[in-house]
Amino acid sequence: MSDSWIFLIPADPQVLPEKHAACRAEELLNQIVKHHDGVETRYFAEMEFFDAGANFETAACPLCRTPIEDDWLAEAVHKAIWPRCQSLQVLLPCCGQSASLNDLEYDFPQGFGKFSLSVMNPDCELSRDEIASLARALRVAVRIIRRHL
Repeated sequence: MSDSWIFLIPADPQVLPEKHAACRAEELLNQIVKHHDGVETRYFAEMEFFDAGANFETAACPLCRTPIEDDWLAEAVHKAIWPRCQSLQVLLPCCGQSASLNDLEYDFPQGFGKFSLSVMNPDCELSRDEIASLARALRVAVRIIRRHL
């Protein structure tokens, strides 16, 4: 059996929502998604990579739009977050310019952060209005990651 998650992470990987805001957002997510296998709020000591799992298709340079090879991306992500995240800045293999791994154009979206609000096996997708409401509850701009394993 496969599982799916929707992760809400701050658009800025360094931002951490206040705990009371996270609690409000978790309550709201439970109201929006009626049937699921769990809602979870997590704070991480170190930077995490929130991937799309089997949903991931491609990544491209945010500057020149050249596709990024999967092997280069996997190595860059590994170096960025292990053993401790020093920086998400990398020199891109296509144009040699510097950019954040968080700013690559991922199809399906992926991202980095130290906070997540997630729902496992939701019975619905989140609408734009619902995502906006959750972002307001968290008091941060968010990125939506849809992971499928």
